[in-house]
Amino acid sequence: MLSANKRTINLGMELMGAQTLQRLAAENDARVQTTESARNMFKQIATEGLKAALTDRDAPFGDGRASVSAPELRDEKGFLINPN
Repeated sequence: MLSANKRTINLGMELMGAQTLQRLAAENDARVQTTESARNMFKQIATEGLKAALTDRDAPFGDGRASVSAPELRDEKGFLINPN
């Protein structure tokens, strides 16, 4: 039964274009890896380390948290201010 269900799911994915999506994702990834911003990121990782590079990259976006039980109040750096 498990084998039959797996075959059904795989066939459905194929019909939805899973192989085409995988090919497009691989092509897009290859393109993105050669952009100037990607090369700069790789250089920054090599010189400053991964943590510093990611912190620098993510700084403009704040902490990424969201509030669903209260209005979102954020400080000047974009960090969510806990209402409690």
